Amino acid sequence: RYPSAPLRCAAELHRSAGQLPLRMGIHLGPVRRVRDISGGESVVGGGINGAKRVMDCAAPGEVLLSAAAAGAVSEDDAWSGALQPRGTVLAKHGMRLELW
Repeated sequence: RYPSAPLRCAAELHRSAGQLPLRMGIHLGPVRRVRDISGGESVVGGGINGAKRVMDCAAPGEVLLSAAAAGAVSEDDAWSGALQPRGTVLAKHGMRLELW
């Protein structure tokens, strides 16, 4: 609904982390809430797995986006100039990712 919200969150986390070099991956995909055996809630789904694969490709201090996430925020003038294509990689489990 608000495609640039994850980018704003990532930028705030980087500012708050100071010298701690965080790696972040942003991806769009299906997620759902599930209740675990202890009664707590978790979020699972392809969107979570995809974001993890994107994050795994990031160097410390980097925020990477999948092509789906980059496409969703590319129309937002606040971010469109900051998006740089990084190429396509083969990630874990054979997942091909176009990174930004």
